[in-house]
Amino acid sequence: MQHHESEEAKRQALWMADRCLGRRIARLHRLVSRRFEAELRESGLTLPQVEVLSEMAVSGEPVRPSEIAGWLGIERSTISRNLDLLAQLGYVRAAETSATG
Repeated sequence: MQHHESEEAKRQALWMADRCLGRRIARLHRLVSRRFEAELRESGLTLPQVEVLSEMAVSGEPVRPSEIAGWLGIERSTISRNLDLLAQLGYVRAAETSATG
């Protein structure tokens, strides 16, 4: 009888995996991200860097890295790394800052 329960559990797990919305969304996200990354490769930008640039463009004014991090739900250190790379590529520059940042 244990064998039957094991087979039934396996069948149910496969059924759920086939219909799981989260799993499908994750797969779609990977496929779309790969496509975007391939298109961006020529520009030397990554998808996260384009997200940072997009948020800055929407703002239309100088913004703090912590603000961008909050908008995107990304760690401040990740934003700083991307901003440093974008500055090296000439896409952004630091605005004048005060002693408090």
